[in-house]
Amino acid sequence: MKLSFQEWTQQVQDMLNRKKFGDITFRDKDFNGGVEYYSKLVSMMSVPSGTIFVRRALSYLMIGQPEPALRDAMQAQVCLPECPNAFYMQALALSKLGMETDAQDMLNDGARVRVTIVNAMASSGLHLTLESASDDVDGGKKLATSVLDNGEDEGANNLNDIL
Repeated sequence: MKLSFQEWTQQVQDMLNRKKFGDITFRDKDFNGGVEYYSKLVSMMSVPSGTIFVRRALSYLMIGQPEPALRDAMQAQVCLPECPNAFYMQALALSKLGMETDAQDMLNDGARVRVTIVNAMASSGLHLTLESASDDVDGGKKLATSVLDNGEDEGANNLNDIL
């Protein structure tokens, strides 16, 4: 199907609006709304977005749906294989599904990926201190472990630390 320029720009605008509203509902901790907007956005995208899958995965987790959360986190990892947050969301979902050993392995994999990214940034000339690299690694693990240890409410308070 060929789209006119006007139809194409309208479609792009619709996608941007869905993302914007999804982000607003996500930020406001309206996770049902986040799932709804991100699901509409996923159905419109010609190229999947790992970030959207991570956010929808966390939204699913926050409303008590670990199975679709795990699927989205796995899809995020396919889209962005070097995204530690995809690993962290998988860890949370696996934990909620009672798969603690797999969850811990996934959490450790996410931390390793983040360390690799930080080291690559440092070796390419970006000036990072060891302290900031360590804080960066700990940020994602902190959200995942706070949800694992303290429940969703505590983790929801730390959402923007890693996402």
